[in-house]
Amino acid sequence: MTGLRDLSKKQRSIAKSNGIKDKTLSNRLHSGWEVERAITQAPLVYTGGMNYKGNHITKTQREQANAIGISDGLIQWRLEIGWTVEQAVSTPVRKYKKKKKSKNISNQEVFEVIGRIKYYNSINAQTPMVYPKKMVQQLNEMGYQVEDVKALAF
Repeated sequence: MTGLRDLSKKQRSIAKSNGIKDKTLSNRLHSGWEVERAITQAPLVYTGGMNYKGNHITKTQREQANAIGISDGLIQWRLEIGWTVEQAVSTPVRKYKKKKKSKNISNQEVFEVIGRIKYYNSINAQTPMVYPKKMVQQLNEMGYQVEDVKALAF
């Protein structure tokens, strides 16, 4: 393996003239690069863009995508599944609305359910049932308390 100290002054000056720092040169040599390639290939310059599997995304494209909520990971995933760069960076993220799980219960049903639970609790005191919180709240909004509801037999 060739190291940095194995290079001649001329080779080091060639590397320096090509903008290659000693640390970069040392890393290249330890990674197995040939000396000629290590001292002549220009170092990569970070421009703020992104390369993913042969697709280059410019800094501007990346900033515009991030501004509309598209993360770098999403860009990469989109490219992975076959999207073009333009589609991947410009198609907005879909927003899903959460569906409400609770359905509206009529006031009559609230009275009936609470009445049945009250009846069950009166005949089975050992394992009483709990009143559903939403129904008790709806009952309170109507101006009633659980004590105001009559027990109903099934």
